[in-house]
Amino acid sequence: MSSDKDVLHIYTRVSKDDDGTSHSLDDQRDLGVKKSVDLKMDHQVWNEGVVSAGSDTLDNRPVLRELLENISNGEVKHIYVWERSRVIRSEEIKYLFNRECKRKNILVYDRSGKPVDLNDPTDQLLTGIVDQIDATRIIVRATDETDLSVSGVDIYNLLKF
Repeated sequence: MSSDKDVLHIYTRVSKDDDGTSHSLDDQRDLGVKKSVDLKMDHQVWNEGVVSAGSDTLDNRPVLRELLENISNGEVKHIYVWERSRVIRSEEIKYLFNRECKRKNILVYDRSGKPVDLNDPTDQLLTGIVDQIDATRIIVRATDETDLSVSGVDIYNLLKF
């Protein structure tokens, strides 16, 4: 990577081995790399692999812990995640991630392609809504409580008003 270009830091994680129903680590990486090309940035992949994100600590997520340290040290300005649930599931991890992104003015991109600035009140509102919907969707998916294929709202394409 050249030092004169911005870098898009691509974080990838899956909860279990890909069974064909979710985006694999390769899919997440490839979409992040495509976004880096669109943004004319270099990229660095942070692959957590197959690990559950349900814990309130980073004990089982050394890659995310290192990424957060690099954010804190000012080494990261742009992050790509396929969806925020790749990074956050618990309120504690959400707080850590959001706090560092806000402190360091990090732009976070997801599969919608639009940058999220957590210092912008509208982005904060929309992100909070998406996070709550995502949390419910994940619980429903994990418990097979209902059919998610009939969802009427694409939460990753909400617009500012």
